[in-house]
Amino acid sequence: MNKSYGSQDLQRNWYDVNKYLASRRWEENKTLTKLRPSMETLKDKKDLVGVESGIGSCLNSQNIYKNLDISKLYLIDVNDPPREPGTSLIKKDDVEFMKGNSLDKLKEIDEPLDFVYLDSSHEFNHLLKEIKAIYPKIKKGGLIGGHDYEHIGVVSAVNTFMFNIWRQIGKKPDSFFFDSCLDEHPGIPEEYSDFGFPVDWWHIKTHELPEDFEIHELRNG
Repeated sequence: MNKSYGSQDLQRNWYDVNKYLASRRWEENKTLTKLRPSMETLKDKKDLVGVESGIGSCLNSQNIYKNLDISKLYLIDVNDPPREPGTSLIKKDDVEFMKGNSLDKLKEIDEPLDFVYLDSSHEFNHLLKEIKAIYPKIKKGGLIGGHDYEHIGVVSAVNTFMFNIWRQIGKKPDSFFFDSCLDEHPGIPEEYSDFGFPVDWWHIKTHELPEDFEIHELRNG
């Protein structure tokens, strides 16, 4: 049985895969009207410098750009946006599109960041490396978060990161949050919205970590 990322064997345990594939919901080019819960926490902040990695057609990127006070927005993807609103968004003066591997591009950013939203790779090792690469560049009080928390690679990487923060500061962190996706994102199966599954995850940076900070993988046995 195929248990890799994108496996229908894993997906059908959680929703009606045939119905979802027939709907082709992920191809809907709809305007999002609500910010995701993580981004909603930034609405009162000004002159934000942030990153979204894994942009697709920029539906979420456009939502962020329109509804937050953005000073500079970095957008990262291995492909050019295939259609609007992405093709226009990446041409704006306060938007910088960085085409290439997300891990490489995150390392190239060299200014303090108010937020980073990770939605490119959903594989455990890649996401954990992304978090480690970009975390030092986030301002204290800034936000790191992402999408698809219900994916096994994402939940494993985020929880591994959380346990390492816990280990470093010596107490349970109260700065990790998880919520359902409220932005009418077309790629989410209807069952996820109906059940209120946590799809959006985020962490508010409360502690600076030492330069030699290492992320230890969780016990396995």
